[in-house]
Amino acid sequence: MASRRPRPGMELASAPDRLPALRAECRLPVLATYRSGLEGGPGEIDDDAYGDLLTALVTAGADAIDVELTRGEEVVLAPVWLARENGVSVVGSSHDFTGTPDDLDVRFAEVARRGSDVLKIAVTPSSDTDVLRLLSSAVRARHEHGRSVLPVAMGPLGALTRVGGGLWRAPLTFARVGEGSAPGQLDVADAARVLAVLTGTGQGTGTDDAERPDAGDPR
Repeated sequence: MASRRPRPGMELASAPDRLPALRAECRLPVLATYRSGLEGGPGEIDDDAYGDLLTALVTAGADAIDVELTRGEEVVLAPVWLARENGVSVVGSSHDFTGTPDDLDVRFAEVARRGSDVLKIAVTPSSDTDVLRLLSSAVRARHEHGRSVLPVAMGPLGALTRVGGGLWRAPLTFARVGEGSAPGQLDVADAARVLAVLTGTGQGTGTDDAERPDAGDPR
């Protein structure tokens, strides 16, 4: 999954209308994401607007939506239900840009309880031990909750989590086009080459290998 920041001047209200053209341009599934301030992003919209945006993105044809853990369950209940009715995958996410919290198991369990298809927890490790704690928690969550997991260790220490998802059956990975959206994201062409080696699919030199949703999973 390639990560790209919105173009300057792009109006949030028009984002759902842009989805069909984006899908046609990329020829890839689209994971629609709005990253709020509480999750480390620039977004400032309130809960009502957030719920309405997710609903509009589902209706517009997104293949998957990102649903933030910091938003109240009552805020996301309706769009998550609508996503299920329309065959749209739900990626439940939690981000910590300051460190690696002690409640990783709890976070994985909570996004699973809310009905997410993919459990994404992103942290900022300060040591290799933090990375191993995250991966261990993710594997436990996959076995305990029967869902796909997407553990992300941001920054240089977490490079393995960007390309090694096949080991814990992650359904996708993130790579940057240009600036990117989080610390440690690899350039999409570099990620494609590494994934091609790890998965035995040949020499990846383009963007398609890194952007496809199952790029981290060799199955």
